[in-house]
Order: sequence, then C-alpha cells, then structure tokens
Amino acid sequence: MNTEYETQKVDIDRLQLGDFLVNLGEILEIEERDNYFYLVIDRMNERQVWKFNKTDKLVVV
Repeated sequence: MNTEYETQKVDIDRLQLGDFLVNLGEILEIEERDNYFYLVIDRMNERQVWKFNKTDKLVVV
C-alpha cells in the first residue's frame, strides 16, 4: 500500500484541533500562554503535552 500525503509548514498560531503533526500525532487541545503554545497531542495512544514557542512553524499533513 503506497499512500502519499501532502505536507505543509504552518505557523503555530494557524493550527487547528484535528490537525495532524508529522511524527507526533493529532492535535486534541491548544492552549496559549505568555510566550508559548501548549499542544495536547494523541501520540502512541497517550495524551501528551508539548510546548512550542509562539514563533515556531510545524509540519502538518
């Protein structure tokens, strides 16, 4: 099975719930605080919290 996905580099403030981050997983929650965004991601059947700078760009499918 050969499945191709189109990837995009996106500013972190443009992410939406349900977006899929390459090598991480689906975004379940987004919280903005001071200089960071905290993303709750469904990774390996766990809810994991990842912290990113507000200036970061991430790759989504």
